[in-house]
Parts: sequence; structure tokens; C-alpha cells
Amino acid sequence: MSFRFLNFAIRSFKRQKLYTAITVIGLSLALGSSLLILSYVNYELSFEKCHDKADRIYRIGGTWQQDDFIIYLKAVMYPLGPEMKEVLSEVEEQVRFCQLKNVIVKTDHGCELKGSKFLLADPEIFEVFTIPLIQGSAQTALSQPLSVVISRKISKNLFGESDPLGKTITIRDSILLTVTGVMSDIPLNTQIHTDFLASFATLKTLGADLDSWGNAHSRDAYTYILLVEGANPDKVDEKLPGLLAVPLGENANNYTLHLQPLRDIYFHSTLGDDLGPTGSLTDIYLLIGISLLIMFMACFNYVNLSTARIFHRYLEIFVRTAVGANRRQLLVQFLAESVLLVGISMVLGLAIYEISIPYLEAYIGQSLDIGLKNNVFIWLAAPILVFSVGVLAGSYPAVVLSRLGSKGFIRNHPPSVSGKSKLRRAIIVIQAGIAICLIGFTVGIQRQLDLAGTMDLGFNPDNIRLFEFDRGATQAQKEILKREYQGLGLTEATLAASAPGESVFRGMCVHLKGEDKSNIIFLNTFTGDADFCSTFSLRLKSGRWLSDETAVDIPGAVLINETTAELLGLEDPIGAELISTGKESYTVIGVVEDFLALSLHSKVMPSIITGSLKSGELLAVRLPEDGQGIMMQKMQDTWKEIFPDSPFESRLLNDVMADCYSKEQKLMSLFSVSSGLSIFIACLGLFGLVTFMVERRIKEIGIRKCIGATVISIVSLITSEFILLIMIAGVIAWPVTKYAVNRWLENFIYRIEYGWFTFVLVVLAILILFLSTVSIQVIKAATTNPVDVLRCE
Repeated sequence: MSFRFLNFAIRSFKRQKLYTAITVIGLSLALGSSLLILSYVNYELSFEKCHDKADRIYRIGGTWQQDDFIIYLKAVMYPLGPEMKEVLSEVEEQVRFCQLKNVIVKTDHGCELKGSKFLLADPEIFEVFTIPLIQGSAQTALSQPLSVVISRKISKNLFGESDPLGKTITIRDSILLTVTGVMSDIPLNTQIHTDFLASFATLKTLGADLDSWGNAHSRDAYTYILLVEGANPDKVDEKLPGLLAVPLGENANNYTLHLQPLRDIYFHSTLGDDLGPTGSLTDIYLLIGISLLIMFMACFNYVNLSTARIFHRYLEIFVRTAVGANRRQLLVQFLAESVLLVGISMVLGLAIYEISIPYLEAYIGQSLDIGLKNNVFIWLAAPILVFSVGVLAGSYPAVVLSRLGSKGFIRNHPPSVSGKSKLRRAIIVIQAGIAICLIGFTVGIQRQLDLAGTMDLGFNPDNIRLFEFDRGATQAQKEILKREYQGLGLTEATLAASAPGESVFRGMCVHLKGEDKSNIIFLNTFTGDADFCSTFSLRLKSGRWLSDETAVDIPGAVLINETTAELLGLEDPIGAELISTGKESYTVIGVVEDFLALSLHSKVMPSIITGSLKSGELLAVRLPEDGQGIMMQKMQDTWKEIFPDSPFESRLLNDVMADCYSKEQKLMSLFSVSSGLSIFIACLGLFGLVTFMVERRIKEIGIRKCIGATVISIVSLITSEFILLIMIAGVIAWPVTKYAVNRWLENFIYRIEYGWFTFVLVVLAILILFLSTVSIQVIKAATTNPVDVLRCE
């Protein structure tokens, strides 16, 4: 029985090659993209599941708040973790992390690795997290300063097959670390993924005071605790303020700390700089929604084309009924055909899936282990998708076609199928509506990103390159480099702690001298030399610029922006004295126009520009419009003379600012691809549908031509209905798209107005595309010689 069904299905596919090709192409694209999305979602949801004690591991995070200003703490004080382990009975163990990024690792035999991520951790890491050691002792591997545990992969890269224990590696040109262990490669789907684990005590050799409580938001200790089994994390939260009260005094009131479950960090972290990547549940929901939309588009094509082919299958159904087939057998046959067709599409879909993985990795910016080989999830999901999609897409056509067996047979006039025309129109409206919504949303994202590039930011970031210094660079070397670069003709250069547009926030609390200390305002602080303002083209509103002589005539001279002046309540702030919480005194010598130092997500911050630079972390240089390649080569040669052991690396400030919108760029890419897929699948189905419609009406078209109808009138006759359907789809899609775009724009302080004109252009674009698809077959039929189609009549 099953073989007969298979034989009937194959014969049917061969007879309708165009229908089969259109359906298989649409389904394979939908299945391939859906598998890719589902596999990625499964990977995202698997974060931190590799740790056996994950349900008992918590990270300490929280906030620092001054009035209405809040800083989300990425880390806490160095001593807090050990203090919790010692004082709180609920805490079984603790481990602290610090990270070093883009480290250059060197060995004695000349091997070198660039861009490595280093984690410094307490020796208790192996008791809290599941990290098996292949060589070395978990109890002693990280107990001493300047010791490091490396992954198996790095061990082979650096030392080949030789035993790495006891050998040394060098970082930052002078820090020598001894290899004390080799660990299994840490999975990608965990925050603590790294190939290097150095001992936390190594920080002492770098000058850190691990016993200082200091300010929570100025430390870099990511602290995790392991609770004893059955312990209540809420009770630990209640005890945290008491732990801060003694070492921090009144300042403890500014901090609100809490425990965050390890498995919640990936999707619910509010920190700006985590140990590892973070995800978004919104993105997960969007991906799943897009996957369903694309799959529905392909299923709609199948339903549309299957019901449109009733005329072609009517005779077959009548003959099978005449020789004894009942409705149940017909129903099973058509469902079997649907499942088989989806199965064939799945084979191509798996090929598309495998080919698309590198593009997905490029999209998210990291490697994924989701290939077909050893991917159990895919091999379980594929057959489930084949059966469910086959039954879902084939149910309605199977019911409709099997019902025809009970109808009477009239040559060339199959019995009418109730509602089939309405269903077909509804499917076209739905497909067009989905395509319009996706493209409309994509256009909204693009326009907002364009605003980020065209809006007046209050400073000029064009052609500015940022050079970051290693910690070992001296102030004298930095100043020499700046002078050498200026000698090359680059007069706009400044040593600074940070640049506007970097979205780096450095805070300072100040109040006016003589006023109540409770009237404190929190300022975004920029520190640079006398060339800071001219390099970034800030605009002076009143007063004067910082200069090399400023420190002599007015110690503590600063510039403020207009927003700061308004918050201070001063019409003329020149000469005003500001006192910081650290008791430093500053004198305002000038006011600059407001500038957007962060991104469009944030409003203009009250800012202060100080000239008391002791050690600039970067050098900002504005390059000329022409000859940048030659200039960069000269700059590299100069850099190598002053810093021979440091790599010559720089970033364009415009690129740094674009990184602030990386999430939006990825979202736009996602919607662009999904829009393209949905439109292609919709056009594919529309092409097949029009082909069958024209085939049914070919004799009508021939007769119309004989009585004088023009090609244009025939094309208009058949396409007019499609124009109406697309217009209806546009009317329905408009409120949905506008609502979605406006909700998304709520994430921005400065945003576009998404009006009806933009949406009309989107609808017109879809209309032209769909009509182009329809017109191909209609024009072909309209230009056919009527004699050829009416000969047999």
C-alpha cells in the first residue's frame, strides 16, 4: 500500500514539474532557514548548562545610585567575595574574575598569539565551575601568583606535543607566567569561555590592592558564589547591606547589591561589559517569529498551488474513484504526497543549513558548534518538521481533493470548491502583508541608523583615529609620539582618557562652592590635554579654551557644556568654582555647546572637560582627507621607533561609534534577509499561481484577442485583482508596521518620525515587484497567436 502511494506521488510530481519545482524551492528555503534559526535558538538557550552546579551559582551585581542617576555595577569590591564566604553560612565557595582583552602571548621559542582573552581567577574556580583538568592539580594550579592554566587547544598551538607544565609564557612584554595546568577546552556557551586562566593573585604584581574596598564601581572583580544546597538566595540578599556598612560607612547607602542566578546572566544582564557575550530574549522571540512567518509563507504557497491544480488532478481523482478508491484512501495519498514533498525539500534544506552556518557566525560575531556532524538536535528536529509541516500544509488540499471523488464528472469542468477563491485571495493578502511589514520595519531601522550618521553631534568624528597605549607606556613616550605625529603634519592630535562618541562613561560628583553638599550633580568627565577641544572640533559658546598656560594662571581650570550650566542654575558660569566629592576644586573657564558623547539611546549628558591629564590612555589624531594610506605608513614607522614591542593598532572613531548600534545593525540584517526570503517565496508562489491561472484562461485570452482586445487590456484584466489585493494588504499592514517601528524607536532618545509617505513607498515597491512577477506569464499568454490556442476548437 505504501509503495503504491509512493509510486502515485512520484508520477504526480513528474507530471507537474513546475509545481513541484516551485514548491520544493520554497519549502527548502523555509526549512533550511528555520532549522538554522531553531539550531541557533537551541544554542542560545543552552548557555551555562555545561556546569554541574549551575543552579547554585550566583553572581553578585547591583547598582550605585546618586539621586536619579544610576550605574549598573559590572563588578564589586575585591574583598567582598572572601568576606561573604567567611561570614555567611549560606555561601559554600566564592571565585573572583578579572579579564584582560586582546593580550599578546609569547613563548621562549618565538611562538606568538594575538588577541587572546585572559581571565584571572581564584583557585576555587575548579570547585565552583565544571572545568576538568587534564594535567595539573585543581587545588594548587592557581594558588600562586604568576601561574596560568591553559586549554588543550592552546597547549598544542604553543608547545606542540611536548609537556607544557613548568614552561613559561610572556604577556604585555614583561609579565612571565608559569604553566601549572592544562584544562579541557571550555565550551563556547558559557560566560567564562577562555583559553587562559591566570591566578587572581597575579593582580598584586600588577599593582592592585586586593584588600581595598574602595568604590564598587571602580573595581573589576566579577564575583561568583556557590550556595550550599537548599540555601535561600533571598536571605543572602538581605545580609549584603550589613557587609558593606562597616568598610564603606555612609557610602554604603548608595549601593544596592543582589545575587543574580548564573543561568539568568546571559539573557538578563544589564552590565555594560560582561565576562562573555550576552543575549536577548527579544531577539530569540523575533527569530522564532520570523522562522514561523517564513514557514507559513511556504505552506501558503503549497496550499495555493495545490488548490489551483484541481483542474489538472480532477480526471485522475475521478478514475481512481471509479475503480474503487474511497475518500480515506485519497486523503491518505494526498497527505503522503505532501509529506514526501516536504521530505525532498528537507534534503535540500539541510544543504542550505550547512552552507549558511558561516554567514550566521559572521552575523553574530562568534563561532558556533552547530554543524550537521554530531548535531543531535538537528537530526531530531528534521523528521519532526517534515511530518508536522507536511501534515499542516497538506491537510486542506488533501481534504479538498479527496472530496472531488464524490462529485460527478464533467469533462473540462471540475466541480466548484466552496471558498477556494476566497482562500486564495486571503493567502495572497497575508503573504503581501507579511512582506510589507518586514520591509517596512527594515526601512524604519535603516532610517534611524542613517540619523546616527547625519545628526549634528556637537563634535566632528570624521577621520579621527584612536591609538590605545599599553599599561607599560610612560607619559614621556606618549608625549613624544604626539609631537612626532604633529611633526608629520597632523596638528589635530590630543592625549586623552576617552573620546566623545566612545560611549565610555567616567563619572564625577560635584557641587557649587558654598552651596549645600546635598545639591550634587553627576557629570560625565572627559580628561585631555590642551588640544582636546580643537581635535574633536567642539564649539565654544562663552569663555575661553583650555591651554598649556591654563594650569599656571587658573589651577583646576575646566570647561563645562550647556546642560551642566543649566543644572547648576548659572546664567554666567564663567569663574564658578566646583567642588568634587573627593574635595578637589575646579574653576569654570569656558562653556562649550552640548555634544552627544554617548549614542542616540541616551540624551545629552551634563559634561565636564578637565585638563589635568597625568597619563592619557589614548592618542586621538585627525587624518587628512587625502593620502591617508601614506600617512598611516609614516605613523606606523614612528610608532615602531617609540614602541617596538607593541603592535600598531588603531580604530576609526566613526567605527567605534557605529559599534554602539551593532545590535540595531544585526537586527536590520536579520530583517533584510527575512524580508528577502519572504518576498522570494511569495513571488515564487505567485508565479506558479499565475501560471496555472493563465493556463486555465488561455482560450479566453485567445478569444478576447480575436475580438480586438489589446495586450495591455488583457494584462490589466488579470492583474487588476492582484493590485487590489496588495492595496488591501498595505492597508492592513500599515498600523501593524507603524506600531512595531514606534515601539522599537522607544529605545532611542533622538529618533525619526515614521510617517505614511515612507510606508507608501514600501507598498509601491512591493506592488511593482509582485506585478512584475505576475506580468511575465500574463504578457507571454497575451502575445501568443490565438490560432495556436483555438485550433482544436
